Amino acid sequence: MSFLLRAHPSEGVRFIVNFINQCCSNYQANSRQMRLIEPPIEIELTLSDGRARSILGNQRLWRTYRGTHVMPAVMECALMALEAWLLDIAKGAATPEVFQSFLNYILDNSNNAALLGVVTSACLAHTGLAGDCCVSILGSTELIRMDVARMMTDKTALAPGGFDVFSQMFQRERLESNALPHRKHHLEELAIQLQLCPQRASVEALLDRYLAALPPEQERTTEQSQWMLALRRMDLRTYDRKDVGDQVEFTMGELPSDVQAMVQDSQAGQVELMKRIELQNWAHQHKDDGVAFGDESWRDKLALAKEVEGQIAVRGTRDILEGGGRMVAAVIARDRWAVLDPVDRQWCLETIVDCLGETPSEDVFGSSIPVDGKMECAAVIGALAPLVSQPEAERLLEIALTHWNRHVQQAAVQSLTHQRLWDAPSLLNFSLHVLIAAARATCEQDAELEELPWNHRPSGSDLRHQRQARLAATDRSTWGSAPPLLDSHLLRRDHTLALSLLPVFRSRTGSPLALQLFEWIGDQFERWWDQRHEDRDQNFGLHIAAQEAFADFLIASGASVAEPLLQHVLPQVASAPNEFAKLLDDLIRAADTRGDGTTFWTLWTLIAAEAQKAQWFADLCDERSRGSSLIRSLLLSKGWKAGVREWRLLGASSQRVDALFVAVPVSSLALEAYGDYLLSIGTPSLPTAVRLIQSRMDDRLEDALRRSNSARTAMDQLVSRLMFEDLPRLQSATLRAPTLALLDALVQAGSSNAFLLREDFLTPSGGVGR
Repeated sequence: MSFLLRAHPSEGVRFIVNFINQCCSNYQANSRQMRLIEPPIEIELTLSDGRARSILGNQRLWRTYRGTHVMPAVMECALMALEAWLLDIAKGAATPEVFQSFLNYILDNSNNAALLGVVTSACLAHTGLAGDCCVSILGSTELIRMDVARMMTDKTALAPGGFDVFSQMFQRERLESNALPHRKHHLEELAIQLQLCPQRASVEALLDRYLAALPPEQERTTEQSQWMLALRRMDLRTYDRKDVGDQVEFTMGELPSDVQAMVQDSQAGQVELMKRIELQNWAHQHKDDGVAFGDESWRDKLALAKEVEGQIAVRGTRDILEGGGRMVAAVIARDRWAVLDPVDRQWCLETIVDCLGETPSEDVFGSSIPVDGKMECAAVIGALAPLVSQPEAERLLEIALTHWNRHVQQAAVQSLTHQRLWDAPSLLNFSLHVLIAAARATCEQDAELEELPWNHRPSGSDLRHQRQARLAATDRSTWGSAPPLLDSHLLRRDHTLALSLLPVFRSRTGSPLALQLFEWIGDQFERWWDQRHEDRDQNFGLHIAAQEAFADFLIASGASVAEPLLQHVLPQVASAPNEFAKLLDDLIRAADTRGDGTTFWTLWTLIAAEAQKAQWFADLCDERSRGSSLIRSLLLSKGWKAGVREWRLLGASSQRVDALFVAVPVSSLALEAYGDYLLSIGTPSLPTAVRLIQSRMDDRLEDALRRSNSARTAMDQLVSRLMFEDLPRLQSATLRAPTLALLDALVQAGSSNAFLLREDFLTPSGGVGR
């Protein structure tokens, strides 16, 4: 589009206008037939010459050129190109007549707000060039309101996209566009600016027409009073004017009574809103790190929280964002329970229980993330339960761990990792029994539902009540005295139970239940990874979470526990090598996080030995070979951040990686993977790895470089780096011949860079060594 506009401006503008018009006409037609969520409406627009036109518009169309709403990409691109071109010609040699001719063509021929949004952008950026077109774009109350909303959205406009080169180019262009100065302005400000320009009379007449269309004060609706306030903001004639030196200061004059009352009500509501926001901000600030010792601000926040919650209780309704008081109660109860008086303790506890015990209205499936304090209350259960009485603790744990909203339930499960709960075995046992009993109740209910026709099944609310009744009827006499038994059949049937137990036990290496859980997970990988398995489930969220937790548990357990545990999954090296590679990648990440190289290299040695015994190992040749991903992971050739040159856990174990490279069949895959390792963290293997490469690849080195562009690039970069950083060692008696052989192979494989490097290597005084 941009090239068309630059080469043939008139044809380009005509094409884009016709294209967008047709798209919007189809949008309107389809909205009638398909009942779209946000159909366009007809908006009246009065141009500066008095002509009235009807256009299609809504917020989605108005912001299409900004890319902040979901719209067809081709429409967004066309409008973005049109806007960029108009702004470019305005900054160039375009005269006001030329610039206005394009704007007037769009105003006269467009049937939609999408194109007028582009005109508005041009008018805001270059008001002096746009002339009377600025007055025309002010000819609709709806467009003025939509542009104020557009300006607010532009403050947080993003540059979405992927990570490839083209996505990054698009992101840079969008970030530059977002930073343009006129993005901060809107049509109300344009009306004020025009009253200081030759268009003053036209704007004042337009404002008078808007004012005359409003009913008397006592008959105005809230929306009309809001529009009256907007008119007063735009009309400089209603401002009080004061000369200050060589400048003029404008202040808004007295407002009509209905507008003044609306402003006062809004200010009072704003004060209450700020109280709630203050509570939320304080709670979010302290929910992770806790209230610091000596910080007494919590006392004022507790008093404010009680005041706000009292007002909500009197009102009888709670706005979705009015959760600040609950959040404060949760944080203070967790961190300051010991110094709270009995009255405040009881208030905090009742607030948390009432919050978590609320019954749902519509969201019975718990798909949305609540923002009314439930998440924060659930997140402190594990730390708070040991501080209260046993009955109160059990009540808290049960309502949180069986909450109807899955996000709240997950937050409560995550809280079970708190050390306070692990120091209270009876409560920990109770919590685990609750999770298992809830899973069993769900499985029993699902089995019964399978027997019913779909049109005879209970509603979601009824199903929730039935599960609660089943759980309430469960015998709990031994829940606190002994941990539960893990039922492998139940774990397989209810994935939620497995997902709940993973965060609880992933770091508890001394727990028998943790070992039992991860032994079960190790046995499940065969079923999860085998695509031909008749009982293979498709819960990939569970697979990924279990794989990460399993790797973390292995590293945390130490070699004595991890080695026998790995045996549960080690046979999958032969049957599912590429899936096993993902587990090895997770092991590398876990070892790097924990800094435990001893356990990692013990496991790495077992995996490498098992890989060399596998049938696929002898058939390795390129990236398409079975097992190629596992070999790359074993050679530590992937996943490192750009610029990383060493790994603290490698050290002398680099010899193990070198030995594996020698053991892998000679191929472009081995050369490429080993080269990537050397370029990233393989510094301990350098520069002697050059001799290892030449001796291992021998006369097949050139063929491997020809077969793989990636291998050739890796070797090219490796030799370049070594010649610039370690040339004297490369020219030593032991490395000169291997280095020259590698350079010769690269030259024969087509590397022009290697040709120059070879000349520099042979005559260093004229090249690198100069």
